[in-house]
Amino acid sequence: GMYMFAVLLLIAAALYTLSVSIWRGPWRDMWEAMPFIAKAIAGQATWLDYWDQYGYSHRPLVSRFFWMADARWFAGSNALLLAVSVAMQSMVYFAVRAVLRRDATFTADERCIVLVGVLFCLYNITQVFNFLHTFDVQWFLVTGFVGLSLERMLANSEQKKNSRLVIAWLCVLIASLNNFSALVIWPVEILLLLALRFPVLQVAGFSAA
Repeated sequence: GMYMFAVLLLIAAALYTLSVSIWRGPWRDMWEAMPFIAKAIAGQATWLDYWDQYGYSHRPLVSRFFWMADARWFAGSNALLLAVSVAMQSMVYFAVRAVLRRDATFTADERCIVLVGVLFCLYNITQVFNFLHTFDVQWFLVTGFVGLSLERMLANSEQKKNSRLVIAWLCVLIASLNNFSALVIWPVEILLLLALRFPVLQVAGFSAA
């Protein structure tokens, strides 16, 4: 009880700090994206502009759509970017929750302890900077979709349905179109498929795609 109370109190403090610290307009790295955003709002951006590299490594194609949308339809308030970041953190939480609920080796109390710890990791005070630094929506999109991909793959470990494997693949693709760090999950998931004894054809299809 005290453990949960302490964690929830710390999360509440973090969310309060976030609520009183939100500002409008670009900050830090987002200033570097402003030429693209201005071009996109003017309707002059092409697919090559969305696909363009950032920092010689990232191709934040999906993130650029959200940057443009927040500036165009939310007056650069960062409301959309913050909402997406919070949604991605929530996606990680529910992915972990789904995995734990399928694992019969955990008791109800053990699941609760782990999930409260996950909540703390996702919404503690150290995350406030990342939430406010809305350019980092790309990182949240990576973790959210990678978490969902792994959950769908683990959920598919017994029945091995092609549809769930396709969802897992699409999630990693979306993650990869935000930040290069998502690329590391491709070999990890291929090894996971082998470890879970997926049919060779499915492993080959996932790898080739």
